Amino acid sequence: MKNNNPATACAVCMETITNPICVGCLENQIREWLSYRAPQLMSIFGKGMYFGGASEGTRCIKCKQTMNVCTYCFAKDVMELLSAHDPDLLDEYLSMFDFGLKEAMV
Repeated sequence: MKNNNPATACAVCMETITNPICVGCLENQIREWLSYRAPQLMSIFGKGMYFGGASEGTRCIKCKQTMNVCTYCFAKDVMELLSAHDPDLLDEYLSMFDFGLKEAMV
């Protein structure tokens, strides 16, 4: 169900943010994994794929920054990026950063 409250909704899908880990914290985790598994892809995985923190919104449980993009939307965009550049990494990526992506693919 779409959420019309911009303070708690993802700016991409408009769903309520229920897993409050911000893009910055998740991006750091993915970059660390990627640097170990496929360092050649680090250049395509640009820092700041999404805009920075929101002026209002849900707070990240790790860094306390406000956020306005859900983990699902960010993880989906990373999955599409990996799919285009190294599809062999997808299974491992999904085992670590799923956030509901496997269910949506079925």
